Amino acid sequence: AVVSTQFLCPCCSQKNCIACAAIHSPASCQQFQEQRAQEAVNDQKSREAEDYICSLIASREAMLCPGCTVVVQRADRGCDWLVCPVCRREICWATRGARWGDKGKGDVTG
Repeated sequence: AVVSTQFLCPCCSQKNCIACAAIHSPASCQQFQEQRAQEAVNDQKSREAEDYICSLIASREAMLCPGCTVVVQRADRGCDWLVCPVCRREICWATRGARWGDKGKGDVTG
């Protein structure tokens, strides 16, 4: 089942993207993220935020989802199994990889 990442606001009647936390229609999520990245190149606060995220990843307090590369964190001392909030990939925190192999749920070969 495909999960929609957009909802229609009943107040402004615009499509809101949950994954990007923004209204970016008609641009795709990828186009919007690329535009934001380009705009952020010279933005001091964006550089500071990027440095902070990189430090979280380096210290293993966060990781990139192996499916969509969004930054994910787990609850302090939480379970090693988590689900990416964007692409819904099941992730093993201990291995920093997909919880299941290429054949999907139950495949422990990969």
